[in-house]
Amino acid sequence: MPWIDVPITSTSDRVEERDVAIEVPAGMRVVALELATAGGGRSEARLMRADDAHEQFRVAVERERDPALLEVQDGRAILRVFPVAADRPAHVTLELEPIVPDGPYLDAPVARGLDEHVSLYAATPEVRGHGRIARVIIDPVGEPARENTLDWREIRAFVRLHEPQLRRCYDLALARDHALAGTAELRFVIGADGAVASVAVGGSLASPDANACLAHEVASWTFRASDSATVASYPINFELPR
Repeated sequence: MPWIDVPITSTSDRVEERDVAIEVPAGMRVVALELATAGGGRSEARLMRADDAHEQFRVAVERERDPALLEVQDGRAILRVFPVAADRPAHVTLELEPIVPDGPYLDAPVARGLDEHVSLYAATPEVRGHGRIARVIIDPVGEPARENTLDWREIRAFVRLHEPQLRRCYDLALARDHALAGTAELRFVIGADGAVASVAVGGSLASPDANACLAHEVASWTFRASDSATVASYPINFELPR
């Protein structure tokens, strides 16, 4: 079976999640994923329905396990790995197989391979402390370099500039629920024109009002134009005032 080796590295001293765009060769599909972490942990992924896999990834991060998630967003395969730091690289191996027209997997939705409804999820069983979740890096793999692209530093700087507005969404919800706390995961697609094309808010912040406010704020953002769309994920931890 052919495979793709994806080394996941970082130059940052902070623990962070990395999102990696995977270029799957035409006529092939991803059927398996193996995650190896710096601590020696290894895990093989299993196919899951996309919503379940995304929730499992979130829970694994909160419980300080080492997860990886391969999902399809807007027709692109996106690999998410946590935690990664300069001294904590990870390595992911993706196994491929040719797409067979009218193959037997077409009769079983969860067995047919990766698509918009099915994701691959893996997490090491051991638990260890990671510290505070840092910001996400967007790092295309298997694609030619482009001169005019948005990188993670620009996205991080832009979001930090708007953190007061994001904090206000939390403060308004906190006034109604004095025990409200948790992580809001902002996942958004920035179009080539710089406008935010779509927004989803996940995470453990259990407030529909706060999440709706956050989504409305992110949807109003406009980044600089670039050569292509960019998928971004940005977790923000809202803690109770001390």
